[in-house]
Amino acid sequence: MQGLEAGPSDAFWVGISQYPPGSSAGPSEVKAETVYVVLEGELTLDCQGRHVLGRHDSVRFQAGEHRRLVNESDADATLLVVIAK
Repeated sequence: MQGLEAGPSDAFWVGISQYPPGSSAGPSEVKAETVYVVLEGELTLDCQGRHVLGRHDSVRFQAGEHRRLVNESDADATLLVVIAK
């Protein structure tokens, strides 16, 4: 994968994140407008409550929101991430 600094786009960055069972991201603050789309599996999101996201579920964050993702399932999860620059 490439970092946010890579690529010619001036408006956004797109990447794929893999979450094996038991893995997590955060808690942390979202630095820019961000969209998550679950491509496969299931992820639990802690942001203004607790939400279970499944295949093709999506969520949008505003800059400054705090979130935490956890794969509490027994299967890998794949997440499409779009971040505004």
